[in-house]
Amino acid sequence: MTGNLSARWVRGLLLACMTTLFMPPPSGEGAEKAAAGDCLLLRAVPAGKEVPSSGPDLCLPCHAAQPAGGNDLRPLGSMAPSPCSGCHDKLIRHAQLHPPVAAEGCLTCHSPHASKDNRHLRGEYLALCTTCHVDLIPPEATVFHGNIRKSCSSCHSVHGAPYRGLLWKNFNTSFFVDFDNEQYEMCFECHKIDLLLHPKTSYNTEFRDGKKNLHYVHVNRRTRGRSCKFCHEIHAGTQSKLMKSNVSFGDWAMPIRFVPTAKGGSCTPGCHQAASYDRTKK
Repeated sequence: MTGNLSARWVRGLLLACMTTLFMPPPSGEGAEKAAAGDCLLLRAVPAGKEVPSSGPDLCLPCHAAQPAGGNDLRPLGSMAPSPCSGCHDKLIRHAQLHPPVAAEGCLTCHSPHASKDNRHLRGEYLALCTTCHVDLIPPEATVFHGNIRKSCSSCHSVHGAPYRGLLWKNFNTSFFVDFDNEQYEMCFECHKIDLLLHPKTSYNTEFRDGKKNLHYVHVNRRTRGRSCKFCHEIHAGTQSKLMKSNVSFGDWAMPIRFVPTAKGGSCTPGCHQAASYDRTKK
């Protein structure tokens, strides 16, 4: 999967290079106007939020003038390191970097001259992300996590982050986790931590049999507690509550059949017999 993702990313980067980086620099009268700040490239961009042409300082910070008094401007792609970091240096001060950022491939996602998006993105947010991350949201998905259809940035930092997966906070992606609420910091940005802390509750979670907190039963264990990822899809799925239809253990896909009801539901996984729960149970 990693190899396929890398290959898709490389193809995307090459496409960006072909369409933008390798655009020939202006010459003759065009070069003189460009050097003066009246860049023909900016005047020819598609309708959108164009960068205003306001003098020589507009182009030169990114396109350094050629040596020996030449009038042509070097293409952005010929400059290393990328000039983007000169202004956006805070975006790359992280332990974990988005692969295009690490490779100084900013143009994979951003259009340098103009865009209809105020972040100069090359397309609509989710469509742009799934160009490379094609497996995260299956086409048959009917249930989505949070506002993922509008933005990935609720959980992920787009350029870089201190945690794996470019997450804003920690989330342990293992199936089995010795319980520690710090392992789920990212989840508790939206979900109440109380759903894992109390063995009995009447309101902290809907996953309960009477007052027996079934989230607590599954997750809050000293050893081999089930993580969120064990039962739930992280991004999108087809079952209610983002329940997985199966869990992969090597070559075995353990099925999970979850059937919600008005008062609770039933679950038939491969790890135990069919079990039902009823929130109104006394």
